[in-house]
Amino acid sequence: MREINRDFIELQKFISEYKVLNLEPGTEFNEALKRMHKRYFAFLALHHELLVEDGYTANLPKEQSEIFKFRIGEVLSELGTILFLSVHGCYKAAKLVMRSSIENFSKAVGCLVDIEIVNETSVYKVIETALSHNVFLKKAVLEKNYLYEKYSMLCEDVHTASIKNMQRIECVGNFPISDFQAFNFLADSFIKLINVLTAILIKIEPNIFHKAHHSRKDLISLILSNEDKRLIHQL
Repeated sequence: MREINRDFIELQKFISEYKVLNLEPGTEFNEALKRMHKRYFAFLALHHELLVEDGYTANLPKEQSEIFKFRIGEVLSELGTILFLSVHGCYKAAKLVMRSSIENFSKAVGCLVDIEIVNETSVYKVIETALSHNVFLKKAVLEKNYLYEKYSMLCEDVHTASIKNMQRIECVGNFPISDFQAFNFLADSFIKLINVLTAILIKIEPNIFHKAHHSRKDLISLILSNEDKRLIHQL
């Protein structure tokens, strides 16, 4: 018991002195974090537009509308968690949450096809249903491929398919971890995922973009490719 108590005292000291390093302005970590924050803040703006006056789900039955809102809200929450975990060096955990965010997004879009999809236990079936939405036939082909391929890759982390999918942590005191290669990889994945999710949502309902407040429209534009902007203005 004494040994446990001594270690707990060390844990308390560690927590009280805990500090994330390498985030000073101008550092590689700070620049990568800045890119992540830019996309996340823009997605927050999009999320606001999704909720304003029920613009996205006004014509849906109440239950379907609620499922969509709750799932997209959870996606937003998970994206914030990914950013937080990445900053602290919890790289594997961040990838597990990223996988979950794709699952929740797929249930949100999938419920527009089949409301019962939220009860499906096979995630691949959930994704398959989501990807059967009409938006993926012509408008979001590249996004369709990305979602499926990214989810499959992240499953390797969930199941620890190989050594590269491991993150060996021996004690809490190992945190925060500063591995720029791992952090930058997550930053790129995070940014790409938000770009894809945003493009899909707006291609399903372009009026979300067209009717957005100009300040939020400017933010959302930051995460749309020039090609997507041209397409959305034609829809």
